[in-house]
Amino acid sequence: MILFFVIFTGCAHDEGKRREDAAHAVELPTHDASVNRGQPIENAGLARDLAELVLAESGIDVRRFAASVSFTDGAYHVAFTNQLPDGGTVTFTVVLDSRTSKTLSIKRTTKPA
Repeated sequence: MILFFVIFTGCAHDEGKRREDAAHAVELPTHDASVNRGQPIENAGLARDLAELVLAESGIDVRRFAASVSFTDGAYHVAFTNQLPDGGTVTFTVVLDSRTSKTLSIKRTTKPA
């Protein structure tokens, strides 16, 4: 009698699923808000308002998105997140220099359900 032992360490389907589950980030063109240029950002509320204005001037309306603001290394990171109809999420992140209000980066990240 011959016995065969087969060990499966993974499956191609699982690998593809893991890649699909990963968030997809895209850098968007940056520009500065039409107000407060060259001025310091005094607080998180102003950072949020400026980030919303930067996105609005790019044609992106985030008024109904949940917002979060963090401050790291002299820059405000403002994230606007919303649920997509398919159950996934989309997040727009704007990074602003706290000393000059300059937009350092804008990123759109989508994550499937």
